[in-house]
Amino acid sequence: ATRLVVFSILGQLIYFRIGQPIVLKRMDWKKVGADEADQIIAVVMGNLRALAATSLAASNLAKDNQDD
Repeated sequence: ATRLVVFSILGQLIYFRIGQPIVLKRMDWKKVGADEADQIIAVVMGNLRALAATSLAASNLAKDNQDD
């Protein structure tokens, strides 16, 4: 599961690079400058934190179920 989380985050980052023309158009951005990059980083980091929290919770639940 950890590798899937890593691939998921990498996929997000790769999409911003490969899909840059689509992102620019949909976000109504002219370019990815410092402000836009900060927004992208904030969203990806938020997603990473959410995935980590979910993964940790699932791991703790699995451990708790093993103890039963």
